[in-house]
Amino acid sequence: MSQSVSSLDPHSQARARAVTLQLRQSDQLFSVVQDGVMLLDTDAVIVDVNPAATRMFGYSCEEVVGRRPVFLEDSPTQSLLAVIRTALGERGQWSGDFPFRRKDGTTGFSETVVVAQKDADGELIGYLSVFRDVSERHLIEYAVQESESSYRMLFDAHPLPMWVFDVETLHFLDVNEAAIQRYGYSRQEFLTLTIADIRPDSELQKLRALITVDGHSGESRFRDVVHRQKDGTVFEVTVVACNVSFLGRAARLVTACDNGTHGHVHDVHDMIAEQQRRIAELEAQLKITRSGNSSEETPHLSPPASTHVLLVEDDDGVRESLTRMLQKAGLTVASASNGPEALQIWAQSSERFDLLISDGVMPGMRGVELIRRIRQQSPHIPVILISGYMGERLGPDFLGGSISMLEKPFTASVLIQRIRELLPAASTLTR
Repeated sequence: MSQSVSSLDPHSQARARAVTLQLRQSDQLFSVVQDGVMLLDTDAVIVDVNPAATRMFGYSCEEVVGRRPVFLEDSPTQSLLAVIRTALGERGQWSGDFPFRRKDGTTGFSETVVVAQKDADGELIGYLSVFRDVSERHLIEYAVQESESSYRMLFDAHPLPMWVFDVETLHFLDVNEAAIQRYGYSRQEFLTLTIADIRPDSELQKLRALITVDGHSGESRFRDVVHRQKDGTVFEVTVVACNVSFLGRAARLVTACDNGTHGHVHDVHDMIAEQQRRIAELEAQLKITRSGNSSEETPHLSPPASTHVLLVEDDDGVRESLTRMLQKAGLTVASASNGPEALQIWAQSSERFDLLISDGVMPGMRGVELIRRIRQQSPHIPVILISGYMGERLGPDFLGGSISMLEKPFTASVLIQRIRELLPAASTLTR
């Protein structure tokens, strides 16, 4: 039992002992488990917390023992508290994601299980709560939702026909309203077809040749492509296509416009493709948090070594996650949300940066361009380029030397190992 319990009144001490004797099966396990553990008496007063809980909330054990956990809740709704009380009373347990507030005022979400504990006679002696910080998962899920909303808004409202097809089966995966109106198929009908079904029979050999030549690599543009409507009417279009990931499958995003009317088709096409790439990157990052890899112990940098890192990532949730990951390793981190901001930080910083870590796909200025500009000033700066898409566009010369490609998803250990490989000071990176 924690020494802080001795500060309670005798009655509370007795309740605390009853709870801890039943709940604390192993002091060693209680201390080293990575999930937070909180022990409460029958009045929902905290009688003990493990080290993982103190790290998660920022409070010491002495600061929380003897208090009800209401002070940890982030604007709790009465409906949620009522649900928890009802579940404990009816089923003896409750589980779900719960909003919390840390001592420093920052907020997050925990994946929480609360279980009522009884003695050998069936009498309630307290509650055991086990929780894991899933704030990163919530941030990324929100970012995915935002990106999907942006994609749907741009895709569905675009006046030109657009679709996404599977590069292996050639089946349509998604179509916008303009394609439905232009080709005469309903959405449901489209999703049963392949891209060969909107070509005249006389064009199928040409289609196979285009697929072979195109190779589904990078962005392609073809003029004078013959398409066919549902009623058999044929017409010529200009087609712009590029790689995307859709529902976890390799796919191509296609925009079709009548010859001579393409206008600024590339601009909107690129914007929509960017949203799909962002969704895929976020979903890859989400796999890390859902698999539990995000809770692994992060390697750290042993004093007195210090490494200054410039981190560039346009997604707020991913940037915060990577910043925490690097700081846990003992690295000093300056972060930027885009290329121009990174260049400004680079120019104005009084510290010499030892490493640049940049996302590959960002709006406005891509990671490759940012690297080129910074290397004009510091030719030998080591670089880690993080992306799931840029590898095919970078030649071996660009990736050589002190530039390393890191594919998503990855864990903290993989990232720190990559830093260890790039930096001379990385010999001080220890687990």
